[in-house]
Amino acid sequence: MSLVSNVLGFELTDSCNFYCIHCYLGKKKNNYLNTNIISFVEKLLGNQFVIVDFTGGEPLLHPEFIDIYTFLVKRGYLIRIYTNGSILNKEIMDLFRQYMPYHIYISVYGMTSATYQEITGTNLFDKVFENIGVLNDICNDLTLNFTVLRQNYNDVEYFKAYCATNKFRYSISNQVIPNLDNSLNVENYRLHPKEIVDLNTNIVTTADSPHYCDAGKSIFIDSTAMLRGCPILKTKYDLHLSKPCTDMQQIKLARRQIIEFCKEEKMCAGWLNIEENAINYVNKIAYYRKNKGL
Repeated sequence: MSLVSNVLGFELTDSCNFYCIHCYLGKKKNNYLNTNIISFVEKLLGNQFVIVDFTGGEPLLHPEFIDIYTFLVKRGYLIRIYTNGSILNKEIMDLFRQYMPYHIYISVYGMTSATYQEITGTNLFDKVFENIGVLNDICNDLTLNFTVLRQNYNDVEYFKAYCATNKFRYSISNQVIPNLDNSLNVENYRLHPKEIVDLNTNIVTTADSPHYCDAGKSIFIDSTAMLRGCPILKTKYDLHLSKPCTDMQQIKLARRQIIEFCKEEKMCAGWLNIEENAINYVNKIAYYRKNKGL
């Protein structure tokens, strides 16, 4: 299998200004990816990639975000940003006007300030939706991502109507997983499989289509400079800044091992790695869908 990929992901930081009740990262440690690591990985692997993803935490919180973004854009990469949409100052707006992001994905947690407060622990609902309008004027490609929880279940149709009125691209997901430090009881937030099916909407689930995974083909570097197959895959490899040829061999080996690990599973191996009974949850969704003739 070819190891050439066109997606390189950087978790710029695990820090966030939201305190989401369902966040898979668990307790934040306020790590910020060292710019030397980004430069090193780009020099070592840059010719293999076209797209660079910025994730977090909240990637716009990185104190050197503007410098990192500008450096990679000038190197010719297409930048995709995954953000909560709450941080947008004049410097960032001017930056995006000068160097337009390839795509911006904004996580939306509800359609009322009360829902936002309950889920994110903040009162930034109005700010987020103000920024969505600004970013839509700046960026040609904007997608709103909505994760369905028990706490925002009743907001889904309002979200769809909002996107339809404003002609926004959107995605709706039900995948709520335990966090990486196993301190989250997902049953407090995740919908029952029957509720998922009864919610007559475009919810993407693992049961809806053949499982696809690009872990290992894509590269994800977390905020502690560990290489992972994807953000939720616990298996990780340290990036030692030693000799380039040695590092390249280590990265190739890690990617092969990740590919071998993930391809054995019929659903997301990262999810299974965190939650052993995840397959039962997915199978129940498939069962209720079948009963409804879907």
